[in-house]
Amino acid sequence: MVDRAAAWEQYWSAATATAADGPGEFTRWCLPWLRRIRATSVLDLGCGPGRDLAFLVSRGFRVTGVDLSAEAVRRARRGLRALPPDVARRGRVLRKDLLDALASTPPGSIDAVHAATTYQTLTDRELRAVFAGVRRALRPGGVHLWSVRSARHPGRTSPDRVAPNRGDGRSRVPLRFFRAREVDRLSAAGFVRWRRDRASGFPTFYVADRAPREARSPRRRPVSAARLHSRRTRDGM
Repeated sequence: MVDRAAAWEQYWSAATATAADGPGEFTRWCLPWLRRIRATSVLDLGCGPGRDLAFLVSRGFRVTGVDLSAEAVRRARRGLRALPPDVARRGRVLRKDLLDALASTPPGSIDAVHAATTYQTLTDRELRAVFAGVRRALRPGGVHLWSVRSARHPGRTSPDRVAPNRGDGRSRVPLRFFRAREVDRLSAAGFVRWRRDRASGFPTFYVADRAPREARSPRRRPVSAARLHSRRTRDGM
């Protein structure tokens, strides 16, 4: 199994992206959905160097960014400090595993979860745990906004390791690519589908799922990264 934390640390150390680069197309696509539910709080899973986080706080949202890479977190925090103080105070960045971040989020406390191509390094078991954590964290009627690259993406020619979009090209991370039926299966359990679009550029799925309006009490305590790791060890993974 690839050391995910080390892989992402090498990735962001090689990449040149910063918060100043501005948001991706997906995050601009998310804005109408955030406005539609009158969201104020956003959890940005896998925030990277903070380009989307900085954009969202500048649009008035309170955003908590989460990333596993210390280098990505450093860049994201630096990007926040470059904003006017009254804007920057709406954002914060935590260095955490996605599951740990979701497990520590109070139930029903977040209006929206934003995950731009964040789920592409996760196994099916991890994805099920993450999606359950997202449902738990969202308020009833909250929105889960996420994107993944499709199986038709040109990067799939070398799917085991993909280099940074910009950088020295040597530091690579493992990525997976998704078919439409996989995307639909992920959001079918526990969410109400609002929209699934394809990006105008590279083949990528943009998804807006809504948490049920009826709050449901979680049957199990949230899964942390440590608990999931112990399950893998017990199952011989």
